[in-house]
Amino acid sequence: MIYFEHRAPLHRKVKHFPQNDRLGETGESVRKGVKAVRDIQNKRFANGEATAIVCNADLRVGEMRPFCKLQDETQDLMRAAMSQMHLSIGTHHGTLKLAHH
Repeated sequence: MIYFEHRAPLHRKVKHFPQNDRLGETGESVRKGVKAVRDIQNKRFANGEATAIVCNADLRVGEMRPFCKLQDETQDLMRAAMSQMHLSIGTHHGTLKLAHH
């Protein structure tokens, strides 16, 4: 489970995979993916005025707008999900931070 600031759980059930079936993802490929995302975030925040921001997790609500823009149809989908699942605005912001590598 992933917990956001307000401690509401956001989770999804996924199929269990046997230990020997990792869908081709090795530790090294995951490490490379994490490094690639960190590099993107380092470049994104390197030229900003807010030097305290190193990664998406450091973004406060007022700082998110320039970095986490949604297309109109995606915004509509988020609104529908928030309404149907009774999600809070904190979950909305946490989802944006998590989804926007």
